[in-house]
Parts: sequence; structure tokens; C-alpha cells
Amino acid sequence: MLQTFLQIALDTPLNRLFDYLPPDDIESKQLTPGVRLLVPFGRQEMTGILISLSNHSEVAKDKLRPAKQLLDQSPLLDDTLLNLAEWISNYYHYPLGQTLACFLPGLFY
Repeated sequence: MLQTFLQIALDTPLNRLFDYLPPDDIESKQLTPGVRLLVPFGRQEMTGILISLSNHSEVAKDKLRPAKQLLDQSPLLDDTLLNLAEWISNYYHYPLGQTLACFLPGLFY
């Protein structure tokens, strides 16, 4: 069975996605791009947006941490909005996580 890794955008000035393991209590069919997840980030917890699922991570599996909680039952952002955010991020050389933070009201992200 292949290991699934979550690629999550966080509202940080770093222009990259962060890899996490799925939460233990979540079925893989609930993990669709555009849902929010609560994840550990350093000594704090942050809300991130799931961008994609992958079978590969550049980080060793024993160094990855699992996401804490799935916050949405269905995606807040559909494929059209995710593609638009990615285009804006690339065009303006702005981190995807911070771009997505502009798409959602402050209480959601």
C-alpha cells in the first residue's frame, strides 16, 4: 500500500508547500484539495489548505508530522479558485499560502 503525503499551503512568507502525514482518524476520500487542516508548525498550530496528495515526499517519513485535524467536510476552495491562486502566486512571485489567505476571511484561515 502506498503512503499518502499531504501537500499543504500555509500562510507564511516561505514560497513552498509543506508535507504532512494524514490524520489517523480521517478516511482518504475526505482529503480533497481545498479543505482546511490544522497542522503543527514549529511550536504552534496553523490552519493550512490542502493543495494536493502525493505518494512522494522530499522529507524523510520519520521526520514528517501528522496533520492534527480536518476542519472541513467539503472543500472551501474549488479547483477553479485553487488554479487562480496558483496563477496569481506564480505571476506575482508571492507565496501560495499567503495568496490563499487573501481568498478567505480572516476567521477561516
